[in-house]
Amino acid sequence: MYTSTLAWLDLLCKIEKFGTIINIKGIETKEILNNSTCFDMNYPIIHHNKREMNYKFLGAECYFICNGDNRVENLIEYNDNILQFSDDGLIFNGAYGPPFNNQLSYIINCLSKDRNNRQAVITIWKQNPIQSKDIRCTISIQFMIRDNKLHSFVNMRSSDIMWGICYDFTVFSFMSLRVLTLLNTLYIHDNQPFISLGNCYFNAASSHLYSRHYELSKSILSNINNRREDYKLINDCINDWNFCIYFLKELMKRGFKAL
Repeated sequence: MYTSTLAWLDLLCKIEKFGTIINIKGIETKEILNNSTCFDMNYPIIHHNKREMNYKFLGAECYFICNGDNRVENLIEYNDNILQFSDDGLIFNGAYGPPFNNQLSYIINCLSKDRNNRQAVITIWKQNPIQSKDIRCTISIQFMIRDNKLHSFVNMRSSDIMWGICYDFTVFSFMSLRVLTLLNTLYIHDNQPFISLGNCYFNAASSHLYSRHYELSKSILSNINNRREDYKLINDCINDWNFCIYFLKELMKRGFKAL
C-alpha cells in the first residue's frame, strides 16, 4: 500500500537530495524537473505530526471543487489566508470547480460507453490566462479504467511540495471519487461490474520547495528512517474517506448544495 503520505515523504527526500537551487520571483527555491509519483487514492490524506494541516479547509476545498464553486465566501470561513488569491474578493479566477464540472458529463459519457476509453481528459488550464493572483497549476486530468479500477493521471505545470501537494493529493482523489460514483450509478442500471478507486499518477514539470520551508523540511526528514513512527494513518477512529465524508456532511448543514 503506497499512501499519499509515503509518496509525499519520498518526493520531499528527492527534492532535498537532487533539487537544484533557482530563484523564483526573488525567493530561493529547490526544484526538480519532470517528476512523477503515484499513490493509492484510497489513502488520499497526508498527515504528519510536524506538518500542521488545516483539515477543515481540506474537506471544504474538496467539496468546493466537486460542487463547481468559485466563490470566496464559501471557503474563507475555513482559511482566512486564501483571500489573497482572489483578484476581486468575490471569486477565484483559477478555481478548478468550473472547468471540472463543465467537462464532467463528457468524462462520464466516454467511460460509460467504453470502459477502456483513453479519451476521458479534462483540461484545467485556461488558454491565454489573464494576469491574475490565481493562475491554475494543473494542466489536465485524465481518467482511465483498468481491472475495474478508476485511475487518474494528473499533469501539473508547477507543484509546491509543502503547501500545494499536501492538499492537492486529496483534491484529485476526491475529484476521482466524484467521477467514480457517477459511473457506478450508471453501471448498476446496465448490470455492469462496479469500479473502485485505483491510483493517482501525479506528474509535475516543476516540483519545488521554497526556502521558507527549508527548516520544516529538515525537521520532517530528520528521522525519516523511523517515519512509520513519526506519522500515523487515521485508522483508529475514522479512515481517510470517512474523514472527508464527515466534513461534507458538516458543510451541507451550512447550506452548501448537494452534489
